[in-house]
Amino acid sequence: MRRSLSVFLLVLALAAFTAINAPANTLLWRVGRQDNSNAEFTGKANPSRFAVPADWRTRTAWPEFQGGSNDNDKSGWTCDIVYRLPSVPGDGALFTLKTIQASASVPELAVFSNGAPCGILQMVGSGPPGVGGHTFGRPYQIYIPKEFLRRGANTLRLQKLGHPYNRASSLSLWWQWDYFQLESLSRPATEPLHSKMTWMGVQNGGFDLRDTQVRNDPLALTWLGVAYSGNSTRTGFWSDITQLQPERRAYLDALRRINMGAIADGLSPSRALPHGSQDLMPDGGLPQSAKDYLNGFFRDYGGLFQYYELSNEPCMSISGDSMAVDLAVAKYVDSIKPATVKLAAPGWAYGGGAGDPKNWDADPANRRRIEQFCQAINGHAYADSYERDHGSLIENLKVYGDITDGWPKDTINTECGTYDGHTDAKDLGITQMHASMFDRDMRAHIGFCDRFVAFALMGNDPPFNFLTGDYARPDTWAGRPFPDAPADDNRVKIFRRYALAYATHGRPLPYVYRNPAQAANRIVLFRPVDTSALPPMIGSGATSRKILLNFVNFDNAASHTLAVRVQMPRKGTYTGERIGPQNAYRDARSPVRLTAGRTLDLTETLGPGEAVQYILEPPRNSNTRKENHPQ
Repeated sequence: MRRSLSVFLLVLALAAFTAINAPANTLLWRVGRQDNSNAEFTGKANPSRFAVPADWRTRTAWPEFQGGSNDNDKSGWTCDIVYRLPSVPGDGALFTLKTIQASASVPELAVFSNGAPCGILQMVGSGPPGVGGHTFGRPYQIYIPKEFLRRGANTLRLQKLGHPYNRASSLSLWWQWDYFQLESLSRPATEPLHSKMTWMGVQNGGFDLRDTQVRNDPLALTWLGVAYSGNSTRTGFWSDITQLQPERRAYLDALRRINMGAIADGLSPSRALPHGSQDLMPDGGLPQSAKDYLNGFFRDYGGLFQYYELSNEPCMSISGDSMAVDLAVAKYVDSIKPATVKLAAPGWAYGGGAGDPKNWDADPANRRRIEQFCQAINGHAYADSYERDHGSLIENLKVYGDITDGWPKDTINTECGTYDGHTDAKDLGITQMHASMFDRDMRAHIGFCDRFVAFALMGNDPPFNFLTGDYARPDTWAGRPFPDAPADDNRVKIFRRYALAYATHGRPLPYVYRNPAQAANRIVLFRPVDTSALPPMIGSGATSRKILLNFVNFDNAASHTLAVRVQMPRKGTYTGERIGPQNAYRDARSPVRLTAGRTLDLTETLGPGEAVQYILEPPRNSNTRKENHPQ
C-alpha cells in the first residue's frame, strides 16, 4: 500500500510540474466569444463555406452563423471553414467546440481536415432549456495530426450528421455553442482526443468469481476492445457473497495484466446492517464489525482498484439500504481509504420502492448529503433514461446544478446499456430500433460520462447480455442477437465500434491515408495508439506495451476501405492478433506477424458499422516499457 501511495504521489507531482511548465497552445482562430452565451451569433443558418476573417480576435458579432444547430436542420448541414497556416504545426492541432446546451438525442458533428477524417464529436445535453430545470455544457475536442495540415490554405469541414441508423434524419438533433476554435499544439500529443477522455468497460453479469471468470473475462474484454488502455470494469465483491468468490485477488491481478482497473463493491450495507439505523452506534457511526470488514477489504485489495462504489441501487428491492447506514459507510470509507482510491457515490437508481426512508435516494437533497464525501459522481442509466427524471444525467444535474464546463469531479456509471425490449423513438425513421437505442445509450455516455461500465457480458440477466454460448468455452461465444430483432446490429458490434474509436488510449502514432480520395469526407476513422506511453495505473501500477491499431466505420449503410501507412515506434517484427468484425469469437480472432521498416502499411475493408483492431506486441529488442505480467 505504501509503495502504491508513493507511486501515486510521484505521478501527481510530475503531472503538476508538467502542467505548470508546459507552454500554452497557440490559438489559430476562434469563432465566437468565450462567455457561455451564443448571443453574438445572429444568423438564420450556418454557412456552407466560411473564410476565417482577419479580425476574428476583435469581433463581437458573428452574423454568418446561427447559435449552434437548431432543430429545423432536419437534414443536417456541412460547413467548410477556410483558413491559412504560415507553416504546419509540428505537433498537430486541436479543434474545440464548447456547448452551452444540447439535445439529449446525442447530436454528432464530424470533423475533417483537408478531407481527412479526424473524428466525430458526441455531444449531449439535458434537452430544451427549462426542461429538467438545468443545462449541461462542456468543451468537446478532436486531435488533428500534423499530417492532415498543410502550409497555406486549409479547409476544416464540420458536418452535422443525422441519426446513426437513419442519416437522412436530423430530427431532435440540436445544440447551442459558445464558440469553436482551432489551436496548434505546443508539444506532442499524449492522447488523440476524440470528443473527450472516455473510459469504457463491460462487467460480468454473475456473482461467481472462480477460475472460469479469472481466465475468460480478460478474453471477453479484449474482444470488446477495452483491454490495455486503462479502462475499467466493475467488480461486485459484496460482503454477503464472499463464498462465491474465492478468486478475488486473482481476478484483480488478471485485470492488472491487461492494464485495466476496477470499480470495486465491498460492504453490502443492508446485509451487513440488516436492521438499518438500529445497528449503528449511538453517534451514528458504524459498528466495529462493519469497520473491521472494510479495514480488511482495503488491506487485501485496496492497492488493486481505483474506485470504491458505496452501494448499488439503494432503494431497489435488491438492496433496500438505510440512508443513515449509507451515510455512515461513506464517512468511514472516506476516512480510511488510501489516496489511490476514489470513493464513488452509490449506483443510484433514484427510487424503486424500498429503502429507509422509502425511496430516499430519489431526493437530490438526500443524495447531496452522501455525495459530499465522494470523489466520484455515479448513477445508473439504461436506454434513454439518462435524459429523464430518475436517470443519471438529469438527476446529477439536480445535485450539482447547471454544468457549463464539465462536471466538477470524476463522473462514472456502473450500469448502462439496454434491456432486450428497449427501442429508440418511432418518429426518427430508424430501421434498427433495438440497435439504435443501445447505440444512443453508449454515445450519450461518451458525451457526459468519464468512465462507464455496461451491463453485462453474460450472467443472471439474459435480456441484458452481450454474449451467447457457454461462458466456460470461449470458442462457443458469439454476439447475442436481440430476440425480437435478430437482424439488428447486436451489442458486441456496437460496443466495439465505440470502444475502438473513443476508449483506446496512448500516444498517437503518425499516419497517412494511402487512399486519400476514397477516405476523404467519409465517416470513418483510423486510431493508432502506443499504450506504453500511458502512465502506470493509479494504485495497481499496471502498464502496457501494446500497439493498438483501430479501424472504424461509422457508416451503417455502406462499406469503406481504409488503406493506411502508420509510423511504428521501431523497426522490427510485431506479433499479436487481429480482431475482426465477425460475430463469433473464434472467427473474429486471428494471429498476425507484421514486419515494419519505419512504417507499416495496412488495408481494411469495413462493412457497415464494422470495426477491426490489431493488438500488437513490439519487437523484443524494443525499449518500449514491459508490461507487469507479459502475456
